[in-house]
Amino acid sequence: MSAESSFYVTDGTVPRDAASYVARNADTELLQSLLAGEFCYVLNTRQMGKSSLSVRTIAALQEKGVKTAFLDLTRCGGQNVATAVVLGLGGRDGQCPQST
Repeated sequence: MSAESSFYVTDGTVPRDAASYVARNADTELLQSLLAGEFCYVLNTRQMGKSSLSVRTIAALQEKGVKTAFLDLTRCGGQNVATAVVLGLGGRDGQCPQST
């Protein structure tokens, strides 16, 4: 893979050490809020950098000795996020619950 082609990420999560990543105010704000003990959501439309932001923030937290967990609720569809988290974590197989 050439240096030019490895610079660009056209689909999916941008690696945390990628030279092409453009840090935003959200990077600093999210990290500082989490370090202050605040509960944070990362919400946006598709392909807007949520996963890339999360990967970089998780790495920064882990470097500071913070234990982290990442919950991907994309398979939970239109369910209320809080309900999906509670029911999903309580499930035996770790899968999102089926809606009834």
